[in-house]
Amino acid sequence: MKFSTKVILILALVLYCLPQKTFSQGAPDIVWTMQANPTSISAVSVSADGNKILSSNGIFAKTWDRVTHSLLHTYEHQSNSLISSTISSDGNLFTVGYIVGVYPNPNLGESSLIDINTNNILYTIPGCYASFSDDNEIVAATGGGVYRSVNAHITASGTLIFQVNSGYYTLDIAVSHHGDLVAVGTSGNVIKIYNSQNGALVQTLTGHTNDVRTIAFSPDGSLIASGAGGWDASGESSIKIWEVASGNLISTLQGHAYWVDCLAFSFDGYYLISTGRDGLYPNINPKIMLWKTSDWSLDRFYDEGLANSVRSLTVVPETNQFVFGNSAGELTLAQLPAVIPVELISFTASVNENNVTLLWQTATETNNSGFQLERSKDNKGYKQITFVPGSGSTTEPKGYGYTDNSVNNGTYYYRLKQVDFDGSFSFSKLIEVNVGLPSEFTLEQNYPNPFNPKTTVSYSIPELSFVTLRVYDVLGNVITTLINEEKSIGIHTIDFNASDLPSGIYFYQLQAGNLTQTKKMILLK
Repeated sequence: MKFSTKVILILALVLYCLPQKTFSQGAPDIVWTMQANPTSISAVSVSADGNKILSSNGIFAKTWDRVTHSLLHTYEHQSNSLISSTISSDGNLFTVGYIVGVYPNPNLGESSLIDINTNNILYTIPGCYASFSDDNEIVAATGGGVYRSVNAHITASGTLIFQVNSGYYTLDIAVSHHGDLVAVGTSGNVIKIYNSQNGALVQTLTGHTNDVRTIAFSPDGSLIASGAGGWDASGESSIKIWEVASGNLISTLQGHAYWVDCLAFSFDGYYLISTGRDGLYPNINPKIMLWKTSDWSLDRFYDEGLANSVRSLTVVPETNQFVFGNSAGELTLAQLPAVIPVELISFTASVNENNVTLLWQTATETNNSGFQLERSKDNKGYKQITFVPGSGSTTEPKGYGYTDNSVNNGTYYYRLKQVDFDGSFSFSKLIEVNVGLPSEFTLEQNYPNPFNPKTTVSYSIPELSFVTLRVYDVLGNVITTLINEEKSIGIHTIDFNASDLPSGIYFYQLQAGNLTQTKKMILLK
């Protein structure tokens, strides 16, 4: 059966016009939600340790304890409504951004850098959108009204590092996690990326058809995501993914009905999280969308429990949580969905003399910080011998290895402690390894031989055994008993002193359990 072109067109229109709530995938996994501000929360940010959340709206910036969501600190700006705010990674500083004057004169953006402990303004920089580097050494700012410049400052002193004119009104700013790049989204539908040390232009990324309203670097700094939007429903509402080094467009993501407001990569890099002003579109709820960075497919979206438009969003470092603020002044901490854990498909060991080589392979990894390789002599107390970094999140098989060199003879137990970025961990199976240990019962020829008057006898036993070692003359008489006790697995030696014996041929015999071996030795004086 074939559909006519007319039928297909009608069916497509019906599907398009259905409210998207029909395809709802539920509400986010909420840890807590509260009324943080009286009106729309324009910005949220989190300190690097994940303990402090900064939110702002109107003339207030407030800091909250992430665990208890209790209020830690309030800052009241005296004269201007706050457009943005951001907290430093150490949680001791924050910026608030605002517009000075009324359009069109002078209508410029500024940001005040403030000590969170005293509320003292340390200095003011141009630009109402600001971003700190992860090491707190740089604070960069841009935007606000007719402001077109991008500038970077030394955080401690406020000293200007560079200032460049982007050529466009600037709408968002981001410093890469390594602190080497500063990127801005502009009203010229482009993203510009600058060297943070000298302001040199690194990339100009073109492809959007409307204002670039939000940008975000991936955790490793290799990618940048950008979200755009026009002033009406007919405008662009797409997300684009770019490779920073080459400037190549990797993917374009469609899903929001209205402009894209916020972008954030999850701490482990597994998801890109996006929000838009979908709630302003008829019959469409506000949405939070989760895109898988492995193939940029839409993993899921949330459009329940979001009665008000989501206006700000960021992730919590070292966790799989995110926090967002809405147009009603509510602040919410939520959990990202559980993802496929690290799938270990092999863990093996091989011994070469006193060196143990351990190899392991994973089929997939998610949120994998790395592997703590641990060793024990008794399978009770384990000690870390090395840490091997993981591959974060990947669906490709990955191989790892480490050689434990110069290990003393004995039995050892090895295990892997796989650690996630959020600190959670799990253990692999145990591997038992015998280093320098025999696999069979052996009596070696004495050395030296012939000897006068001392020689050494070596023997190996593959398991705990009661051992007897005796010396006989040619008539079968016992001359001496060298060993008559229980011995552990391993290679053993004992010296024989024949200073009281005459020259001649002697025999030494080893008994271990049911096994017996005899060898000849010559005493030559």
